[in-house]
Amino acid sequence: MRSKNDIRLLEGNTELLNEVKPLWEKLNSYHSEKSIHFKDKYLSFNFEQRALGLCEKAKDGKLMVYLAFDYDKLIGYCISTIDNKNLGEIESLYVEDEYRGCNIGGYFMKKSLQWMENYEVKEKRIGVA
Repeated sequence: MRSKNDIRLLEGNTELLNEVKPLWEKLNSYHSEKSIHFKDKYLSFNFEQRALGLCEKAKDGKLMVYLAFDYDKLIGYCISTIDNKNLGEIESLYVEDEYRGCNIGGYFMKKSLQWMENYEVKEKRIGVA
């Protein structure tokens, strides 16, 4: 693993959404293994449904995707939206285990909140599982 200073970061919108699929699937699998009350929801949920829902939510608003790479290996992502009511939400965030502690998640949170501030959202939300 390279130092945190060598990690490459990328940001964009819907054109980057499909890049997060492998890590989103890992996160969804983790939730399905650990969840007591929502196991069936996670087992029946797939990335295509999630991506469609995100695009629908942001179609009259905005969507931001942040990616982190170690060389060409995707090691983390964050997806945030601003809906048509000007409500901001950090939708999903994941960092590979071996890169936790490098402040990648903190960077994602900071950038997402700054992005929402730039659009003067009415309210900011984050959902956790």
